Amino acid sequence: MDNIAACIVTYNRKELLIKCLNSIISQTQTVQEIIIVNNCSTDGTKDMLFSKGYICPINEYTSEDASIYISNYKISKTQNIQIRLIDKILNEGGAGGFYTAMKTAYELGYEWVWLMDDDGIPNNNQIEELLKKSKKYNLLFCNALVCRIDDPNQLVFGINKKYKSHQFQDNEIEYGEMNPYNGTLIHHSVMEKIGFTKKEMFIWGDEVEYMQRAIKNGYPLVTICTAIHYHPKNQSNSINIIPLLKYKKIRIPNPKFSHHYYRNLGYIKRNYESYKKVLKCFISYSLTYLIRLNFKEYYKFIKYYSRGVRNRYN
Repeated sequence: MDNIAACIVTYNRKELLIKCLNSIISQTQTVQEIIIVNNCSTDGTKDMLFSKGYICPINEYTSEDASIYISNYKISKTQNIQIRLIDKILNEGGAGGFYTAMKTAYELGYEWVWLMDDDGIPNNNQIEELLKKSKKYNLLFCNALVCRIDDPNQLVFGINKKYKSHQFQDNEIEYGEMNPYNGTLIHHSVMEKIGFTKKEMFIWGDEVEYMQRAIKNGYPLVTICTAIHYHPKNQSNSINIIPLLKYKKIRIPNPKFSHHYYRNLGYIKRNYESYKKVLKCFISYSLTYLIRLNFKEYYKFIKYYSRGVRNRYN
């Protein structure tokens, strides 16, 4: 019997969390435990989990950075799923949340960890398909195919420059790319070898860094095309480096959190790509902001990109 912990990281999206949670509970293959990392939500997430009976408020103990609740949730007359709520004192971002989820599942001894954000919905047979294909193709690290929740024929992020789900209908698996953490399955041995998500990254880039670390340690990137994960449309924004010249675009993050993105980008370029690409990225962003006379964002980029290159996360 497979020993699986499903992990959800949530922040201020309690209604979406409940939909995600119910989708895990109703899978064709039952998981042994669901670990919910609540990143200090302020929208009543914890109270909703209490009121709907997923978590019992009596079963509480505390660690130095969280309150932890463990309950057995009845899914049939003969079967329960253990649900563990890790209610963080501070918001540590998606990176910190997935670090906590992975570390908890690893220390509890689970063979497989199944990861997702709160805004995604796994198809009802997703974990069954992930496990079947992992065994068939001897995989230890893989991901579901991520489709738009409002239009399942559209992929949210794309795989190998393909953006329609019907392009994969004849494939069981697709090598070369994946979209974590949206229905990501990781074996215990992978975490034992390469560790957990780099929690200092906070948001934007931690999943890319973990993929690069996996590749560096000999684990291929694989998408399981028969395992579907539904997700909202990708909201990232990109612009031309030079206006009116469409040959090259770069991603422009929300200025409120862009320092995280620049720092993580610098770290990833420095640790997993050539020095030439580190410099090319620096020039691309510098040109983009200088041409537009956006000096405030330009100085922020220089400051945090260079910090990432030097692994300065303090």
